[in-house]
Amino acid sequence: MVLPAGQDFMDLNTGRSWNWTVNVVDYGFGFGTDKFGLVTGLGFEFINYYFDGQNSIMKDTVTREIVNFVPDYASNITKSKMNIAYITTPLLLEWQIPAGKNRIHFSAGVIGGLKLWSYTKIKYKESGSKQKAKNKSDYNLSPLRWGVTARVGYKDINIFANYYMTPLFQPDRGPELYPFSIGLAFVPN
Repeated sequence: MVLPAGQDFMDLNTGRSWNWTVNVVDYGFGFGTDKFGLVTGLGFEFINYYFDGQNSIMKDTVTREIVNFVPDYASNITKSKMNIAYITTPLLLEWQIPAGKNRIHFSAGVIGGLKLWSYTKIKYKESGSKQKAKNKSDYNLSPLRWGVTARVGYKDINIFANYYMTPLFQPDRGPELYPFSIGLAFVPN
């Protein structure tokens, strides 16, 4: 079943939604000092958006727009989510302040990403047994994205905030949503 256009459906369970990033390459370039420089690299970001309610999303077969999807077994859904993976690269200006034997570091800049894959997954119970439905699709997600990021840290712990200036979905092909994330990062030295 598909809900009529205009009905709200992208309600996320933000407490369960998460993302994690693994940077496989990091480079730092000092500007003639060990306190100020440029940082870049390459990594992978994995995102899990959990939906609130007994629904998911799908691409409409006629309009090709992203719409709400309520399956026949909706009252039995135990989990509904969308997974997305990106290859990412940041470009940051970083400033480090000595603090005893360690340093406090501040950085800000841009982060870009290229979508690798996306799928939705629904877990539900039917006749007392656990079932799942997994659907791979591009879901009209923007294939390229960029955003701004800020980070502050001490030793191996960082606090970060990312805000993407590119909408999650392609224009006029889904809801207009701009992802953001806030969290902790562990950076072994």
